[in-house]
Amino acid sequence: DAPMLRDANTSHASRFGYPFSGCTADKTFEDGDILPMGSISLSVIHTPGHTPGSSLFLHENILFSGDTLFKGSIGNFAPEAAPEMQASLAKVWALPDALTVYPGHNDSTFMATEKRTNPFVNINWEMI
Repeated sequence: DAPMLRDANTSHASRFGYPFSGCTADKTFEDGDILPMGSISLSVIHTPGHTPGSSLFLHENILFSGDTLFKGSIGNFAPEAAPEMQASLAKVWALPDALTVYPGHNDSTFMATEKRTNPFVNINWEMI
């Protein structure tokens, strides 16, 4: 999503009337990259759908899911991004049940709980 940092329209800042002064990403990452963070490392799992660059970050039994997965929901997405979101959620549902999930908003959850109760696990994607 680095291009969003440079453009008020792609970042949606102009749409919501937010002031915008662009910048350039210091560093970018890709699916499978390992990001060192002090004494720990985070594994990058690219999950496009909410945005083209949406990603999860995994460390041991902790998953930072950003706006891809929420407690009982998923991040919103444009209808044309449904195939990407479906493929991304397939990656998410393949992750271990033991993960504690910290989304970009609201309450934390557990992967096992989401696999059992999230209504988007078995959604009929043809309807989107």
